Amino acid sequence: MKLPDDYLSIVQKPSRYIGNEIGSVRKNPEEVDLFFALVFPDVYEIGISNLGLRILYHILNRMKGVQAERVYSPWIDLEEILVKEKIPLTSIESKKPLKEFDIVGITLQYEMSYTNILNILRLGSIPLKSEEREEGMPLVIGGGPCAFNPEPLSQFFDAFVIGDGEDVIIEIVEVYRRWKVSKAKKNDLLKFLSEVEGVYVPRFFDVLYRDDRRIKSISNVNLKGKDFVCKRAAESLEKNDFPVQPIIPYIEAVHDRVNIEIARGCLSGCRFCQAGIIYRPLRERKADEIKELIKLSLKNSGYKEVSLTSLNTGEYSGIDLLIPQLMDYFTANKVSLSLPSLRPDSLNQIIASEIKRFKKTGFTIAPEAGSQRLRDVINKQITEDEILRAAEIVFKEGWGALKLYFMIGLPTEKMEDIEEIINLVRKIRKLSFKSTGRFKRLSVSISPFVPKSHTPFQWASQHPHDEMNEKIRFITGSVRDRRIDFEWHNPQLSFLEATIARGDRRVGDIIERAFNKGCRFDGWSEQFDFNKWMEAFSEGGINPAFYSTRKREIDEIFPWEHIHTGVSRKFLEEEYIKATQEVITRSCREKGCNFCGLETRGCHPLPGNSKYSCVLKEESTDGKESVETDDAVKTRTRFRVKFSKTGLSKYLSHLEFQNLLIRSLSRADIPVAYSKGFHPHPAFSFSFPLPVGCEGLEEYFDIEAECAIEPETFCMRINEQLPLGIKFLEAHLLKQGDKSLMKAISSFEYEIDVPKKLINANDEQKKWNDEIKDGELKELIKWIQVKEEEESVKIKYEAKMTDNNFLKPKEVLMRFSGLNCDDFKKFNLKRTRIILGEG
Repeated sequence: MKLPDDYLSIVQKPSRYIGNEIGSVRKNPEEVDLFFALVFPDVYEIGISNLGLRILYHILNRMKGVQAERVYSPWIDLEEILVKEKIPLTSIESKKPLKEFDIVGITLQYEMSYTNILNILRLGSIPLKSEEREEGMPLVIGGGPCAFNPEPLSQFFDAFVIGDGEDVIIEIVEVYRRWKVSKAKKNDLLKFLSEVEGVYVPRFFDVLYRDDRRIKSISNVNLKGKDFVCKRAAESLEKNDFPVQPIIPYIEAVHDRVNIEIARGCLSGCRFCQAGIIYRPLRERKADEIKELIKLSLKNSGYKEVSLTSLNTGEYSGIDLLIPQLMDYFTANKVSLSLPSLRPDSLNQIIASEIKRFKKTGFTIAPEAGSQRLRDVINKQITEDEILRAAEIVFKEGWGALKLYFMIGLPTEKMEDIEEIINLVRKIRKLSFKSTGRFKRLSVSISPFVPKSHTPFQWASQHPHDEMNEKIRFITGSVRDRRIDFEWHNPQLSFLEATIARGDRRVGDIIERAFNKGCRFDGWSEQFDFNKWMEAFSEGGINPAFYSTRKREIDEIFPWEHIHTGVSRKFLEEEYIKATQEVITRSCREKGCNFCGLETRGCHPLPGNSKYSCVLKEESTDGKESVETDDAVKTRTRFRVKFSKTGLSKYLSHLEFQNLLIRSLSRADIPVAYSKGFHPHPAFSFSFPLPVGCEGLEEYFDIEAECAIEPETFCMRINEQLPLGIKFLEAHLLKQGDKSLMKAISSFEYEIDVPKKLINANDEQKKWNDEIKDGELKELIKWIQVKEEEESVKIKYEAKMTDNNFLKPKEVLMRFSGLNCDDFKKFNLKRTRIILGEG
């Protein structure tokens, strides 16, 4: 069921829900035999950036007969409407109700989104628990990093994918199709799925507990099954699996750029890092493929920023050669580069000087710990000298700010280690002045340590959250400088995260209790309610400290014992012991194989060695890509464009519309002129923005293009790239001396549909006529027409442009009809025309 327009008018950020984005896929339903919902349990602008779901969306939709569609968590305001009006939660693409999909795949990225998962199921009219779902209900599967301890969610999911999804998702579809044709029972489908490598079906495993609440045993009750599930790992990063036609959101996404995964896995071996274990072995994408994927993604998206993503971008073999070649292309095409996961020891002068060639993106340095002793405990393998050298490079190359990331509550941490955080921040502050003659801005982020499954620290206890709060207060109180900003993660939230991250099946009951108490969006500070969670634990008879702050015995059976990453328990034990002894373990690339357990699964030779090297050969780029043209000789063309913005596109904000135009022009290969300065901006000039929810039938904006192009060709090319509801109607060339758009505007015509029950047409027309003739509106409105129609009263008027302002519809109705803002949001509003004067 489609969400009615009048509801979109009253929710925050309605562009989250309208769909029809460039890059989204909609197939003919008659040609589809399997509908697959890909669910991200948070709001659209966070979920749309998730690369894993984008890859699965691409892989599934290239399969014949399969339609993958997206579902995100509705924000609180929309949830209230859905519940009150009994409207089911639907997909973005076709507005198909969630319960009508064959498979519902939910990504598990963060433990504190688990109540959102239950909310999505309930809003989708799907019973929460697997055992309560009837035969015709969708198959509910989970995957992602949190699936490596699936037990807290085991009662809510039919199955989990453990590991990389590229290959296994295809096998799941094939198994489902065969089962669907056979018309067998749901339990038979689950048995078939349990035979797929990397698929875990919880109902086929039985867990027994000791009297002290620890786990006694985990066993497979399915006669054909094994007592453990091995993760799936893609052998390589296949070019064809990467979505070079990304979905382009209207709303600003948290990672609003082209994201290219250059490597998966990591060799650093940080002992707190779960991703470093579960994504082993290291696999690198070939450098030539990286360049090709970047060019295609930029062409198809219109983005002007590229992020090279991996767990450790600086570890990529040949990064020093790759970045200069990319920057030749980026600089010529006004594209900026960001490296979000660069270790201090891999940041050098070459990388910093190259990145700044077009635009300085942000830099983050993550010392993690303040003291060298504690950095050795966590196996960070960086020294203070390397941290300071990296900061010095950033400052000397012209960056005005630097972000620092620290953790508190790490195993063996002492107060001296906390004091060293303060000392290191002060040293970096002084270094900024020494390097540049000015104190630069520092942003210091502090996160409480959360022990995670499958890491050497899975045995460690978490420090109590009140102790964490004391440490945060000590740090922030010891450094008082207006150029140093502190931000920190709520220790109470980290306490719950640790409880769930190391929880067993019994924690699932607590999650459900918290959900029933109204917990939603627990990772959002304004929504998080610690007391409700504590009530849930109390009512469920569980002490959360049993999972979070309790130190584990070395031989204890973990809730995730039957989930195998390929890294042996023996290796993790050895690393835990080394941590207590403050002994580091060098990376495999540096010292040779560490025998973590994956040596038997084909992780050798490592990328960057011998014939497997991903290093790009030095090459000269062609002139079009690398030579920057002098501004003085560039051809520039100025247009005044008339366009319409109707239908669902009326819910785009002015900023969202501008960003859409920038990307559409880029895809149309129409280069836009940019301003000069530190942060160049496109040369656009708009009239008064349309309010969200208002259609515009004849709108204008001015643009300066860096090319010679005819107006008709300009409109044709851009219209091919615009989404439904936005159309360029015409364009004409601007000459030297033509008035600016704002000075050229004479008046605005509006049309408002007001429900009959709110106003009387005859009374309104007389009142308006009197006001225009003799009253306050004489100098503001040229004419007005009030007409009664079948279900509404239609008000049309023309507002004069006076002193760079005009009478807007909201002001008109509030001042002269006594209507309030809440009423106004539900009106159907159009700006039918912007009328330009002479010149």
